[in-house]
Amino acid sequence: MRATKIVYTLITILILIPIFVRRIKGARNAIKLDDRALAKRQILYLIIVCSIVLAFTISLYSFTIKYEVPLVAEQISDIFVSCIRRDVSQEEFENMLYEKKLISTLESLEYEGVLDSIDLNRSYEIYLSERTYRDDGKEIIYCKYTQDEKNLYIKMGLDIFNARWRLSTFNAADEEEIKNIDSKMKFFRIK
Repeated sequence: MRATKIVYTLITILILIPIFVRRIKGARNAIKLDDRALAKRQILYLIIVCSIVLAFTISLYSFTIKYEVPLVAEQISDIFVSCIRRDVSQEEFENMLYEKKLISTLESLEYEGVLDSIDLNRSYEIYLSERTYRDDGKEIIYCKYTQDEKNLYIKMGLDIFNARWRLSTFNAADEEEIKNIDSKMKFFRIK
């Protein structure tokens, strides 16, 4: 998600730079010509256009983080890690996901069984599968938590609901299952 924020910030800056340059030049020229009304209009145009660009970029960013499967999976993973660190129950984990509107109906959730598999209070790395897989009408993405030489795989099943991806399954997976699905499955690091 950090990369997404950086990309949208850069897009916004690149859109706003020429607007700023043109409107500031126009205001400066109006001040030189002693036309204060034109200078005020130029500044007003600048404020209006900047507001529109910012609103558009924020709404596009909001849409992106709700509609891209890897970004939704990253949000779920962040909540999962924070819950493990605070040693919260499965019910509280589900409630946090409901509050963030990342669940509509949950079919299966393996939370308690995963808790002992890895100690996320120590140093670890998180990876997501480079692609999603289809299974029973769901988009499946795999999350890999690595600590020392130990790997924990989580299989996240996501359904689309009201133009947003929502978690429907959250289960542990093992190396054999990963190899059966895609023997050349690649992961990219997110944390």
